[in-house]
Amino acid sequence: MWRIQNVFIIRGANPCTQPGKNGAFDDPQRLSYCGEDAIMMSIVRGQASGHEFDSTIYGASRVEGKYGFTAEYLTTASWECQQKYGAFDFEPQFS
Repeated sequence: MWRIQNVFIIRGANPCTQPGKNGAFDDPQRLSYCGEDAIMMSIVRGQASGHEFDSTIYGASRVEGKYGFTAEYLTTASWECQQKYGAFDFEPQFS
């Protein structure tokens, strides 16, 4: 579903000074995480133009509440995968 919405991770675009946990956003429409390194990682939707993104995620509050995936898990797993494979759109089944 998120692939269709062109969802991806941004890192360091916002400071960890928001009212949520560790300075992340406290917004039911956003998925963000600030770790011990004080770098915010957020899950966002890319715009069709390819030059901008929208930080609102449809059903963001259900990601953890219903499915049990935290913003911390999703963003750190994505970042670790990007570091390991050197690509942001890695397809393990094709490697």
